[in-house]
Amino acid sequence: MKGGGALLALCAALTACAPSLGPSLGPPLPADYRVLLGTAHDHLQARECDAAEAVLKRAVSLRPAAAEAHNLLGIAHFLRENLRAAEECFLTAIRLRNDYSAAHSNLANVRFLQGRFGPARESFKTAIALSPDSAAAHYGLATLLFAQGKHEEGLRSLARGIALDPDYFERNKGFSAGAAVGGLLSPETYYAWAKAYAIQGHAAKSVAFLRKAGEAGFKNWKRLDSDSEFDAIRESPEFLLFRRNLKSAPSRQSRPSAAFFLTQALRRSYSTSPHITSPDSGLKKVGVRS
Repeated sequence: MKGGGALLALCAALTACAPSLGPSLGPPLPADYRVLLGTAHDHLQARECDAAEAVLKRAVSLRPAAAEAHNLLGIAHFLRENLRAAEECFLTAIRLRNDYSAAHSNLANVRFLQGRFGPARESFKTAIALSPDSAAAHYGLATLLFAQGKHEEGLRSLARGIALDPDYFERNKGFSAGAAVGGLLSPETYYAWAKAYAIQGHAAKSVAFLRKAGEAGFKNWKRLDSDSEFDAIRESPEFLLFRRNLKSAPSRQSRPSAAFFLTQALRRSYSTSPHITSPDSGLKKVGVRS
């Protein structure tokens, strides 16, 4: 894998929740097929794309019309930076099972990386309509909206994702380039993340993003007093300390906008590892493993 991955730091998470829960899954999957999916999932987590592809081709030969293997095969292509092949696999999974929320979410992330923001947003919306409780889809849509400078709309989507799974970001640090924000986001985007956590009453997480906003150039401490999103954590020790420190800090130059960082990111490699759900939150729940 080459270095870089700046755009994925904006893109949040490529979800691989295969197979997903729900009555649309159809007849029980054959035991050997389920074992192959579990093995492929392990290879993908280890970034062993060649081994994963070999296993998934066997799975497809067993069940050509089953969407799950095609979805995971798309992940393998994505990890190799072959977005066109990844897109085709996700589209195949969707053609085989149109209500496959994870495949729609994965397709959305690929389209985001391709700079096709309109289609990406529609795919995220479809994923959410099919699976309203998918925290990954809400996080992904929020990050897309932030990258477009639509902070208020992104804030609403992010708040929903946090309400569904407040620990999603931290839990998936090992698999998500979005976890390694590394200064690629604008102060306003960090600030929006802070507000989203504050709405849900998560003071420590909110202040962590306020610190990132401060490091990126945010300095308007008066907004902390006027923005009602912080009401739930306003008296917390973490918030009070951050406010006091920000108020007393010397003035600094603000960093460029999110649009600037997105433009720069589009010029870099998109190779930083995308998110792949852990066995407990994905495959294991539907019996892929014994």
